[in-house]
Amino acid sequence: MGTVIQAGDQFQPRRRHPVDGAGQVVVDLESLILDASRGVQDSLAFTVRSLGLNVSAEEIARVAGWEPVSAVLFRWIGEPEATRAALLVYQDHYDSQGRFLSQLRPGATAVLDALVAVDWPVHYLTHIGKQAALRVLRQFAPQAGICSIISSARAGSGLMRPHLLSGLLRNGHVDAQHTLLVTDHPLELSAAADLGVPAMALGYGRAPAAMLLQYRPTALARNCRDASSLLRLHCMDLARNAIN
Repeated sequence: MGTVIQAGDQFQPRRRHPVDGAGQVVVDLESLILDASRGVQDSLAFTVRSLGLNVSAEEIARVAGWEPVSAVLFRWIGEPEATRAALLVYQDHYDSQGRFLSQLRPGATAVLDALVAVDWPVHYLTHIGKQAALRVLRQFAPQAGICSIISSARAGSGLMRPHLLSGLLRNGHVDAQHTLLVTDHPLELSAAADLGVPAMALGYGRAPAAMLLQYRPTALARNCRDASSLLRLHCMDLARNAIN
């Protein structure tokens, strides 16, 4: 299901990690550091123009990044089959253009510094496929020291994310309790709970914090500054547990 792309083949690695390390960090890099609302707005506007929908620029700006796109499109269109077709138009534009209009969140630099400071392999887990993930790294975080991308060769559905996580644990050299997951995907947090993986939920991403707390994450970050501090603290805790 998953493909491991060694990011070191594309970027200068910050340091060499032993294959059998004490721990590892698995991050959803986009949710961790990027505000996607500008790209969502652009792709929604493209979809509205392409399909001739009667939706104002003000309405697009109001909902972009705050509601699930499928729900927004259904409200505007009102018919399931037409909504599915519109979602394909939106997703194609977002995958090729909108995603790369994202902007770094306030405090993102501190998060990237924290990733560099982690003395373990850091993996970028994503369902967007190899080429898109490499483009995200080049554009937004070329110095983050990501060791590998855990993805499929081509873009897929977010439903594959739990399988990517379990595959990393099954085929890797670090056990679940010494892995830290950082994400805002409910399915991924649910899988982490089932697998015994400590997780830091990102309460400033696409899912409400209250929903994420249902999966009992080890910690909840409400902004990038929270994420930076918690990342350092939890890696220290995991390192102590590994030694003990």
